[in-house]
Amino acid sequence: MSKFSGRIRRPLAVAFLSSVLLSCGGALVTAGISGTGIVVGVLTGFGSIYVNGVEYDIENATFDIDGVQYDSAAEAQQNMSLGMVVRLEAEDKGDGTGIAYRVVYDDSVEGPIEQTPVTVNGDPNRLSFTVLSREVQVDAVGTTFDGIDFAGLDQSVVVEVSGFTDGDGVIHATRVEGKGEVVPGTTPVELHGRVATLASDSFMLDGVLVHFDDQTRFEDMQPGDLANGLRVEVKGVYQSDGSVSARKIEGETDDDNEVPTSDGTVELQGIVYGFVSVSEFRLGDVTVDASALDASVTARLANGVQVEIKGQMDNGTLIAESIKYRGAEAELKADVMDVNPNASTITVSLGAGNELTLQVTAESLLKDDLDGSGDAALTLADLAAQIPPPLAAELSMRQQGDDWLLVVLKLKNGIDKYEVEGTLEAVGTDTVTLFGLTLPLDPSVSVPAGLQAGDSIEAKDNDKDGDIDEIEADD
Repeated sequence: MSKFSGRIRRPLAVAFLSSVLLSCGGALVTAGISGTGIVVGVLTGFGSIYVNGVEYDIENATFDIDGVQYDSAAEAQQNMSLGMVVRLEAEDKGDGTGIAYRVVYDDSVEGPIEQTPVTVNGDPNRLSFTVLSREVQVDAVGTTFDGIDFAGLDQSVVVEVSGFTDGDGVIHATRVEGKGEVVPGTTPVELHGRVATLASDSFMLDGVLVHFDDQTRFEDMQPGDLANGLRVEVKGVYQSDGSVSARKIEGETDDDNEVPTSDGTVELQGIVYGFVSVSEFRLGDVTVDASALDASVTARLANGVQVEIKGQMDNGTLIAESIKYRGAEAELKADVMDVNPNASTITVSLGAGNELTLQVTAESLLKDDLDGSGDAALTLADLAAQIPPPLAAELSMRQQGDDWLLVVLKLKNGIDKYEVEGTLEAVGTDTVTLFGLTLPLDPSVSVPAGLQAGDSIEAKDNDKDGDIDEIEADD
């Protein structure tokens, strides 16, 4: 049975990994690196497939989608979705296109949400919850949802999660698929980790008790190979006490070695952790050395920053040759007023003539959430075909030079207020300026004491008349 929803995604002409939660603006530091190697990133479009802003031809690729093998690209795509973190063995031609020879996807965790989700740092657009003892964080705009929406996340709902893990083991979800309500003794689950507290018929895996017996199938290993510290994937059945009865246990050491032992170009997306210096930090399971890059670039490297790094492996260390800082610096709830596919721009309005034009690049992700059943891919032409009337949307964006680049656009049925989250450029007695827009404050609203340029704020126009009705500093 397919693990995915079966909805057909339309080809996406422009695509990008949305930064899920960790904000850090930036740009491509050096020219693109071509060559054959390994690519890890988020799947952001179809036709071919789009990963890290590159269109990869998959016509002759082989596929391993959550343990199921496919030789047909068309069949494989029916079981792939926006937001999946995938690994490619591929050739990047350096011109925005490439050829993928192998495509691998495996989720980060699948199981029931174990408690009511809570907001992250008081932000209602970010939620945290645990699945099989793993903390997962999602973002209302940046995370792609399938078969469930942000509001539908609740205790006992079973979800499949794909994303990037930070140094604390938190999964920052790029995709969440709803699987229905948990039924102990029946609900299938999937988890990854390193074996601990091994006994004759059980072990711990990242805080979850896993039982195995003579009915458990072992893959790429023998039962006697189990050992504390061994990295494995477990597929099994969720039990009422929170434990898992393993149906299959698979060793994952081969996958762990693919990147460190690569002799070609390696391109990784992930979240920086274990930061010692620019010459020593971690991205996924790989140590990175970025000391060859200009100090003005590497100065922004720190734990928690989400990046895309290209380079070559040298004795297990990735020697960085270029960096992209992935992330949204600002978020909006606004109306899309104009779409120009020829110029690759969209214009959004915050009311009363407060309009902002955003560049749509090969790294922009457009999603359709009009029916509330999950996010489907949009093209810029799809969006243009719906103009007029104004289109309600949630957006995230980042600055590059003098331009604002669209990171994610999620089309909505409507928005009841305009909202802005971003960094102040200027503060007046009755105005605030962000993104080059000077927004007036409603006469009943005062600028919070001590607020100054460079501070982050949240602002709302509750009646959509172009005046800010609520404003507060954003921690």
